[in-house]
Amino acid sequence: MRSRLTQALGVRCGGLVARRLRTLPPACTSSPRRRRFLFLALCAPSFVGVAALPFHKSLLVLLAALVFGLLAWLVRVVSEPHFVSGDHRHA
Repeated sequence: MRSRLTQALGVRCGGLVARRLRTLPPACTSSPRRRRFLFLALCAPSFVGVAALPFHKSLLVLLAALVFGLLAWLVRVVSEPHFVSGDHRHA
C-alpha cells in the first residue's frame, strides 16, 4: 500500500519523471527487471559515497550520497505506477 506522501508525489511529479524516463531507449524500460537495473544504476553514486565513508570521512559527501539515494528511490516509486499501468508510450 502506498502512503499519502508517495501518492502526492506521484500525482505531482509522476508525469514529469515518466516523461524523462521515456527519453531513454525502449529497451531500458521494457521490463520490470530492466527498470530495477536502471534503479540500481541511479543508486550507484549513493552506494559508493556511503561505502567509501571510512576513506573520505566527509559529512558533506555522505549527505550528498544519501540525497542521491533518496532521489533514485523517488524516481523508482513515482515512475513505476506509470510503467505498470501501461501509461508509457515510447515515441
